[in-house]
Amino acid sequence: MAGRQSAEPTNPHTNRTMNTTQTPEAQNLINAAAKASEVFTPDELEAALPPRSPGPLVSLTCCCCGTGTKGRQWWNRDTGYGLCDSCIASNGVAGVPMGGTAQGFGVRSVHWGIDTRPAIMRATQCFARASQFDSLIDMVNPDTGRSCVNGHALEQMRERYPDAEIMDYEAWSNGKVAIQDAPVTWDEITEARYWELLECLPPACQTGNGFLVGEPSDHHAGNGRPRFQACIRRGGNYLASSRPMTISEFRALIA
Repeated sequence: MAGRQSAEPTNPHTNRTMNTTQTPEAQNLINAAAKASEVFTPDELEAALPPRSPGPLVSLTCCCCGTGTKGRQWWNRDTGYGLCDSCIASNGVAGVPMGGTAQGFGVRSVHWGIDTRPAIMRATQCFARASQFDSLIDMVNPDTGRSCVNGHALEQMRERYPDAEIMDYEAWSNGKVAIQDAPVTWDEITEARYWELLECLPPACQTGNGFLVGEPSDHHAGNGRPRFQACIRRGGNYLASSRPMTISEFRALIA
C-alpha cells in the first residue's frame, strides 16, 4: 500500500511518545507494518496483535481532563493515562460499541468505559427457585457466574435448594409482580385478632374503617414499595386481606 505511512504514535494532548511496550512478537508485527508503510485502523491492529491479558483494573489519569479514573493500561497510551467517563463524548468515541477500539484509548469496556459498579449491581441474572417466586436466593455475579454473596455455583445452590435455577432477573421480577398483584379477597377474622393487629404497632395507614399493620410483610418487586397486611371492618364483620398491600393501593381500594 504505497504512499501510506505509519508514524510513531504520540499523545495529542502531551505530544509525548506513547507507551509501546509489547511482547517481542507484537513489536515485530508493528515494525513490519511500519516498514511496509501500512497503517492499521485501531480495530485491525487489535485484531492482528497476539492474544494477551488486558491487565488489572487500575487507577489512571484521564489524558483529556486530568482527573482520576479507573481503567486498564492500553499499550498505545502513555503509561498511567486513560479516559474518564466524563470525557467520552467530548473525544468523539461515545458511538464506539462495547468491545470496539478507539484510536488512542483502546478497547471499550476493557481499557475505558468500564462499568466499575459492584458485581451485584451489574447482575442481570439470579438464582431463584423454579417452583415459586416468593423470594430470591441470590444474584449471579456477571464476572464469575457464581452467587454474589458466597460464590456458590448452581450445583452448590441445589444442595440446599434442589429446584434452584439461574433465571433472568427481569423475568423473575415480572413473575413475582404477577403474583403480588393478584386480586385481593377478604377473609373473616375475629374481633380480638383485629384489635391485636391494630395495637401491636402504630399502623402504617389508618382510616375510619380499617388499617395497615405497622410492619411491612414484603416489598413490591416492581416498584420497591413496602406492602402491609390490611384489616377492615365491614357490615359488622372483621376482615383481613388475602395478600399485603401498598399504602396507595389500600387507600384506593377502601375509598
